[in-house]
This record gives sequence, structure tokens and C-alpha cells, in this order.
Amino acid sequence: MTIAGCSIQSTGSAQSVTTGRNQASSVPSAEALHIFDTMNACTMLDDILSGQGFKPGENKTARNECHASKTQYGAVAIALDPVQGMAEFRKTDPSAVETQINGRPALRSYRPADACDIAMKVAENARAIIGTTITQGYGRDACAEAKKYAKQLEPMLPKVQ
Repeated sequence: MTIAGCSIQSTGSAQSVTTGRNQASSVPSAEALHIFDTMNACTMLDDILSGQGFKPGENKTARNECHASKTQYGAVAIALDPVQGMAEFRKTDPSAVETQINGRPALRSYRPADACDIAMKVAENARAIIGTTITQGYGRDACAEAKKYAKQLEPMLPKVQ
């Protein structure tokens, strides 16, 4: 997915998973589908970016995602995905680097054009992604910026299930 200059990845599809009872499931449980129901990506993003000169977050899709931009910076975006987990993120970028954000399992994906996404695990089939796209020529490291904001987002997320 590309969000107005910020390219948070959320492509992929649910995959069959074998449970302990040898049953295959290609979709998350009903409980997992509602894991982000009480959360609004724009409210969370606005809280994280408060006082830093960013425009208010905008959601231009039916998904629970949001982006905010700032002149001479670029953009920051959040996507709360109740359907795709870390495995799907890894499939979209096999070179993603394992990391942790405040102790939570995460994957970092750096892309050209000064963009970086960090996907954090929320459940087996749920993740939160925060991404940054830095305006070229302003000397900021997109992944350092994404990590800074991920550390602020992580405590707002449900505990890993």
C-alpha cells in the first residue's frame, strides 16, 4: 500500500495455518479480527506527532490506517492490520530485519527513497506498522525516525497474543 508519500507495506493474503488439532485455518479468529476495534490509527498518530508541526492525520481508505505530513520532513503513517501478521510482512520483504520495539517482536524494512517501515507483532495474524518517508536532502535516517515513532506507538498496542 502506498499512502501519500509514505509507503507502508500491507500486501499479502492470509495463509493456512495448522493448529494443534490438525485443523487448517486461513483466516484469523473472530476475536483477532476485532483486536483493533477500539483503536483509531489517526488518533494514535496525532498523539505521537503532537507538537511537532505535522498536519493532522488523514485516513483516505476504509482501512484503519493514517498518514500525516510535514513540510521539509516527509510523512509518517500507521496501519493497524487485524488480518495479516508478521509472516505476511516477511513475504512482502524477505530482507526485512528482525528487531524488537520495547521488547515486542518486530521487523524493519528499509526501502529506497528514504522510506522505512517497522511492523510490530500484535497477534499471529495481526500487526501494527509505522512507516516514515523522509524528504530527500534533509539528512534524516528514515529507519531511525521510524524506530523513534514505533517506540511511542508500541505501548498503545494490545499485548502480544
